[in-house]
Amino acid sequence: MARAQRRAICFCAALGALALASCGEEDERRPVASSQAPSSQESTQQAPTQAMSPSGASIASPRGAGAGREWLDVGDATAPEVFLATRSTPKGAPPASPEAVAEIAALLGEADVVFDENRRMLANRTLQLERMLGEISVVETPQALLAGFIAVGRAVGRIGYSDLCQHYFNLRAAGARRAEALAVLATPAAERRKP
Repeated sequence: MARAQRRAICFCAALGALALASCGEEDERRPVASSQAPSSQESTQQAPTQAMSPSGASIASPRGAGAGREWLDVGDATAPEVFLATRSTPKGAPPASPEAVAEIAALLGEADVVFDENRRMLANRTLQLERMLGEISVVETPQALLAGFIAVGRAVGRIGYSDLCQHYFNLRAAGARRAEALAVLATPAAERRKP
């Protein structure tokens, strides 16, 4: 089977899996920038002994953002940035710092403007991609993933974050380095600008 045919089959299979994985999430899409980033006043509120999110939510949330959780459910009181920072902290490492939570909150705020998905789904998909990449021995932080995708989203225009995650994973799994994968994903916008 030709290499192009194998890639096409893998791509179609990945798209099918992605479509099935996103079933029931139609309510997760909404008009761009409908959620608000935390205010600067909120970002300064922190308990001295416990990391806080910019929205004032404790990392040790009542429902727990603990080790067994892989998905932030609808209606969960845990702030998306707290969930993502907590879940991305390696086992045995100290808890996520307030600075890491604040950085993720800022990136989620930027991504919220660029993509249709809400902050909760952005956090869920970023964590999911981080885990998938880890399974193929590729280590990237949520901050790096979000920053790279924000740049691609701005260059390309309208693209779904979930779609972007899947395409990025496929490129990395095929051996592309981070910069190469991001460049490929941003290419369509660059080609449209050519005379």
